[in-house]
Amino acid sequence: MRSYPHRICSGLILAAVSLVACNAQRPTPKAPAHSEAPSPPVVCAPVTSEAPTALQKKPGYRQVGVVVRDASGNEVRDLAKDDFIIKRGDTPLDVPFVKWEPDSPASVIIVADTSGSSQPKLSQTKEAITQIVNGLDPRDDVALFAFSGRPFLLESFTRNHSIVIEREKLFHPYGSTSLYDSLLTANSLMRKGCYAKRILVVISDGLDNTSRHSLDETVKSIASAGVSAYAIAIGTSEAPQPGSLRSVFVSPNEDSVDEETLGHLTDPGGGATFRVAEIADKDLLEAAAKTINERSRGQYVVGFIDPSKSDLPAVTLRIRNHTDYHLFGYSAPNVQPSLTAAPAS
Repeated sequence: MRSYPHRICSGLILAAVSLVACNAQRPTPKAPAHSEAPSPPVVCAPVTSEAPTALQKKPGYRQVGVVVRDASGNEVRDLAKDDFIIKRGDTPLDVPFVKWEPDSPASVIIVADTSGSSQPKLSQTKEAITQIVNGLDPRDDVALFAFSGRPFLLESFTRNHSIVIEREKLFHPYGSTSLYDSLLTANSLMRKGCYAKRILVVISDGLDNTSRHSLDETVKSIASAGVSAYAIAIGTSEAPQPGSLRSVFVSPNEDSVDEETLGHLTDPGGGATFRVAEIADKDLLEAAAKTINERSRGQYVVGFIDPSKSDLPAVTLRIRNHTDYHLFGYSAPNVQPSLTAAPAS
């Protein structure tokens, strides 16, 4: 989004302040968002399942949450136990339990545009965040960023969902728009989430005017992290595409939406873009938030026997006959990736 023009200095003020303010042609800006005391870091719990108690008590039994994606980034949900191959080095490990859990928890990051021209949309942005957070599973961990010319982490991963909504009061629209840089920063936080299912929600019009990184870099980073991205775009008119002839003569306005750019961000991971065309349409926001929450569920729980009980990063996992599948696995309380996807030998 474009920031609003600022009033030129006028009036009689102290000389030192006048020199700084008038040279800049604007008052000293208020930060788009500021931090309060952070919540305690979220504590990840071990992955649970319906595996038989006797199996879970067996020496060397371990289990992880796993999300499997095909070459296009879409989730694969129809695999059976025999499809999973786990090895430590060259040694195959027994895989006695695999189950798709449709209601598993997720790690969710919400990224909200608070640049200058977001002012007319700020109430809808807050409403969208409230709807999404209120629809989360109590087990979900959620983080919140605001961004303008740079990202501001307002709340790191927490299961105290009410505090995320409380952080909305820190939004202060100001400045330019670094959408791509902000999404890359948010995406880097995903490794601290507790779950294999990773969801990134961006509330933005898709316009960017100050990022150092490109759209292509951002798309690749999100895809390589196994993240499903969703966008809520609030606006009524389609923004001219950068580099197009129309962009030379038509400047984006405060209601412009670059739905094509948002689609590039959300499509690869099986996500979606929701356009709210009416500025005050609460029903559309509720429908978008509900769909995002419903689609943010599901992972495989994979149980295997590992007599060595050594570090999980040394364990490799692949899907039989599918070297094109990508796997993302976590085993809390380890918050780092706990399994390594391996190509077929």
